[in-house]
Amino acid sequence: MQLGYNHNIRHRNLLCHIQTEDYGFSRGYVCTHIFVGGVVIAFLKTAYPADIRATINIVGLRKLMQESHKQVIRALCSNHFNLKLERVGLLDRSPEESKHEPELNHEPNNEIGLDIIRRIHQLKSKLNMADINKTIKQLHSQIAGCLGVALVDHDSGMALATMGSGINMEIAAAGNMEVVRAKMRVMESLGIDGGIEDILITLSSQYHIIRPVGSNLFLYLAINSKTGNLAMARHQLTAAAKDLKV
Repeated sequence: MQLGYNHNIRHRNLLCHIQTEDYGFSRGYVCTHIFVGGVVIAFLKTAYPADIRATINIVGLRKLMQESHKQVIRALCSNHFNLKLERVGLLDRSPEESKHEPELNHEPNNEIGLDIIRRIHQLKSKLNMADINKTIKQLHSQIAGCLGVALVDHDSGMALATMGSGINMEIAAAGNMEVVRAKMRVMESLGIDGGIEDILITLSSQYHIIRPVGSNLFLYLAINSKTGNLAMARHQLTAAAKDLKV
């Protein structure tokens, strides 16, 4: 049985405790819980894969625990537990937030948002994450004034890979999912054929660029408008999107 992971995450008005535990080879699974005030709000139970069961692969088990822990934190930051938190009276949402936040199809046994986390697991298993992480790292280091870069799942708004400390990329990824969806709805309403090349958002001190990759992912880049070069950043992001095998 391996030692687990514990983090306190501030989400809106709540202090949430995320805890991941290994239940040992006799049970064959790890479990990540979200606690608010000592009460379990949601959990994700993940069975050992066959290679861990067969070889008692401790390194693989640690990676499984880390991934489960990070995915639940990402889901919390991306607002996928908000409906549950609201229903039990722990989270207040404005009418505007309620209008735009989608109703999720929740799994039984309090495994709230598990469908989203499973989707990310499936995506990562199909993609070459080593190449993706390499690309994200290169973009972050090579683009002048880069504040952060991420590869984001269009359907859930969760980031598959991120780098940067200039902004909270998990929150940015979730929020810009709605930007992409809104633009696609407008194009459909107007009868505009073709896809989105990129979306540029100009702020007072930053440029944010969204570049679709494949059918359900997008690259998200934020740069400092004073130290960065917008034209070069768009060129580098376009080249990276073409090179990614998704």
